[in-house]
Amino acid sequence: MRWTVAWTVPLAAAGAIAWVGAPSAAGAEAGGPPISVASPDFADGGRLPIRYTCYGVGQSVPLSWSDNARPAGWAVVITDSDAPNGTFTHWVLFDIPASIHQIAAGAVPASARQAQNSAGTIGYDPPCPPSGIHHYHFQVVGLRHLLDLPNGTPHDRVTKAISADSAAEGTLVATVAHR
Repeated sequence: MRWTVAWTVPLAAAGAIAWVGAPSAAGAEAGGPPISVASPDFADGGRLPIRYTCYGVGQSVPLSWSDNARPAGWAVVITDSDAPNGTFTHWVLFDIPASIHQIAAGAVPASARQAQNSAGTIGYDPPCPPSGIHHYHFQVVGLRHLLDLPNGTPHDRVTKAISADSAAEGTLVATVAHR
């Protein structure tokens, strides 16, 4: 199943990427078509399966995306927009080779790099909302150039570089309820 997503424009905010879903001059400057982002395990706006959260095994989510942008590489950024202290970055995967258009559950492409997340660790930090229902944004960004930053670079530095180098973006949103 595939979902087409409206053009999104990145904004650097609170050390993470925040997204708004309407076209703007910045989106037009990116010049690329929107990226369709999908997961075989949930629909856009649906509930994230437990296995991808702290309530399950906590493995990273399988994602696939369209190749409309023809970028030099890709980045995947997963954030919680409802975190109590501002946007929480769960995963930043970057410098994914342009030839890759999907990531299997629990996998990291061999040559991709991972930033330090908001929890202070490198890699995927599974969603674990402290209360209520939280919205998790799975953003895929086509990069004009590879970022060439090392593994473990702080997420705020990587997301600023992604925002500055974005050719096109797409997003998929899932919810998780506190247990």
